[in-house]
Amino acid sequence: MIMRAAKFLSGTAALLLVSGCGFISYALDYSPTTSLKTLNIVAELDANQNMGTEVDLVFVFDKNAVAVLPKTSPDWFANRDALQAGLASGIAVLGVQVVPGSTVTNLPLPSGYGKAVYVYSYASYVSAGGQAVANITAYKCALITLRSTQISYTSCLP
Repeated sequence: MIMRAAKFLSGTAALLLVSGCGFISYALDYSPTTSLKTLNIVAELDANQNMGTEVDLVFVFDKNAVAVLPKTSPDWFANRDALQAGLASGIAVLGVQVVPGSTVTNLPLPSGYGKAVYVYSYASYVSAGGQAVANITAYKCALITLRSTQISYTSCLP
């Protein structure tokens, strides 16, 4: 019985070694993709200290692009054109202008969005509290709420 189990395991290992090079490569390169399907933005009446807000949603298709993307919104907006040109098809950017007291629902997501390995949100905010990049990859339905001096990211209500 033990001998039969050992032969089975060694045969399985050999099979994986012979046919598994592609499988191993696939398994090592596999990156989960975004769950995001719906995106809504609510700007409170005093959002961004009563100023319009530019929000860029960056869909990352090439996981190597993450190392190049800025950690703050001011850095993103200052270098956006160069980053988009340099990263080309590695990212897709959805830009939205939102004014205080408005709601944007069911934003149309870019082509192939479901294959994004990360989705980041950058907002052009006056206050430092709203300037950090946010990772919204795991949300199925993301609600971005623009407040006076900060931004919150939550799941939409079902």
